[in-house]
Amino acid sequence: MISKIGKNRNLHGIKPAGCSRSFKKFRKKFGFTLVEVMLAVVILGIGVVSVLKSYTMTVTVLGLVDSTMTSVCWLKDKMTEIENELVMNGVLEERTEKGYFEENNGTFEWKVEIRDVDIDEENLAENVVERLEEIRLFIQNQNPRVNKEYAAAGYAREPVPEEE
Repeated sequence: MISKIGKNRNLHGIKPAGCSRSFKKFRKKFGFTLVEVMLAVVILGIGVVSVLKSYTMTVTVLGLVDSTMTSVCWLKDKMTEIENELVMNGVLEERTEKGYFEENNGTFEWKVEIRDVDIDEENLAENVVERLEEIRLFIQNQNPRVNKEYAAAGYAREPVPEEE
């Protein structure tokens, strides 16, 4: 016997799940409108922009830290050179020198100024040396984005002769 197929029934007479009224209400309740989707995209966009901005700032700061660390290393290296000269020769000559260091992250210009310090002979104690030199060392990063100068200063004295 052939049964008449109803509006909401299939060939076997079973009502499909998608046609119930409660399911249609369920779909209407939990769907997203275009406004909700656009609002979510805007909020997500603001979050992504914030993350990218902090990432670029972090990369910039890391570049500055790298430049500073390199400059400090060059300062220490040049100061060690001057100390070795003092140990080998016993005295530093009064002079001004300039030069360049080449590094992966840029070119650094250095300048050394060595000059005698005037000592007031009236206030000299017995064991104080008669000659004192001031050493000033400058290192400048030639990168236009960084363009920072670092300086170090120190004093060297004439070695005191050993008494026999």
